[in-house]
Amino acid sequence: MNKIELSNVLKNITLKQGKEETKKYYDNVIFPSNNCPKCIITDRKIPFDRREKLGMYYSNSIKNLVALNKNIEICKQKLKNYTYIEELDDYFTNWKSVSRSLTIYNFDQKHKQKIYEKYFLKNTKCCLENCNNSVPYKNVSKNCCCILHHNQSQKIKTGKIKLSDYVHDCKICNCKFNKENSLSKHVTQFHNISVEKYYTKFLKKNKKEGFCLWCDKPINFFSIFNGYRKFCYNTECNVKYYNKHENRAKKSSFKISETIKKNQSSNVYESFWIKKGYTKEQAQEKVKQRQTTNSVESIIKRKKCTKNEAIEIRKKITEKWLKAFPRQNYSIISQELFWKIYENIKNNYNNIYFATNKNGEADYSGKNYEYKIETHRSVRSLDFYVKDTNKVIEFYGTYWHNQANEKVNYTNSDDLKREREIKKTLNCKILTIKEKDYRKNKEHTLTKCLNFIQS
Repeated sequence: MNKIELSNVLKNITLKQGKEETKKYYDNVIFPSNNCPKCIITDRKIPFDRREKLGMYYSNSIKNLVALNKNIEICKQKLKNYTYIEELDDYFTNWKSVSRSLTIYNFDQKHKQKIYEKYFLKNTKCCLENCNNSVPYKNVSKNCCCILHHNQSQKIKTGKIKLSDYVHDCKICNCKFNKENSLSKHVTQFHNISVEKYYTKFLKKNKKEGFCLWCDKPINFFSIFNGYRKFCYNTECNVKYYNKHENRAKKSSFKISETIKKNQSSNVYESFWIKKGYTKEQAQEKVKQRQTTNSVESIIKRKKCTKNEAIEIRKKITEKWLKAFPRQNYSIISQELFWKIYENIKNNYNNIYFATNKNGEADYSGKNYEYKIETHRSVRSLDFYVKDTNKVIEFYGTYWHNQANEKVNYTNSDDLKREREIKKTLNCKILTIKEKDYRKNKEHTLTKCLNFIQS
């Protein structure tokens, strides 16, 4: 049956029985057979409704293609760049046109994503030239595998960064980055593994890396390019190691003393006073006085007190110096509160950390036993941490957390930034205690801390 005969048959059925019977005849008899009319471009069988509206074209997109190009062979070549979407039973040039049609037919986001991943995902490529990753559905509007690459692509277009700066490559997908931080973010966000695991798998130099060079204990990971630290954090392992292998302490002290002598910049040398205009004898006397400023004898003369009183003053000077020793990095008043808390909860929890708590024993040697974590920005020490309940107490001393103190350059945003980092890393709860509040009512503050931990 040719086209003319088919047309006549359908007309007769329409005249005698109506259009609905014609459609049934076409769908049940003509469409399954080889006599069914076919699209001149796609060579697909044309359904009854489309034959009525479009004639010999399978869909509107094919009809428009022919209208633009007219030549059937050219149309067939261009059709290779079209994607046939089974769910819509039509051909489309790109995802944008598919998405528009899906919206018209009320497809929800889940169905849209499935169709995108089925037909388009494999053929997509991130907008960043050095990246060969495909574009996930959530980033299809920006044409990038991740927001980081979208931002970098924009910077390249505007000339803020150069493509030649991309020297850090990912060992998993071969993407390149211009910064170490960018590679770290890519590894964690796109490949869903920690930076430490990535480093261990692809960049670790030897089996010994990750252990202290002096005591062989496991040590903290530092960064994707610096790897692991060489020594235990906040211990003397590095000092002992370098003193043994390089005699660094002796070399350093020699360099410092030579520099001071050369520059005559210390008041314990005669040349310092001679330079100021004193005679040699006067300079010697000045040096002698400077070296004995806080001796017991000097205190007796200066304070006009007894020897026992001078000894007590000397003790207080020494004690004050020890409290202010910078290595401790904690205040005595904070440890007073923390030990009170510890005594109340030590039988209920196994993992309690604060500066002077060494396995349940007080250690004021200057070592710091605070629990340390590595955040996305830096390494942070927690003032008081109960690991069992994942709760943190931060103690804000009056000296370091005081905007009126110009020496420390403190702002409230510093504390907020620190707390955000800790919460993001540990997903913990934090209680802030101010030194002035604790001094004002110690019992109330202690109760507040205990309730926070035990609630």
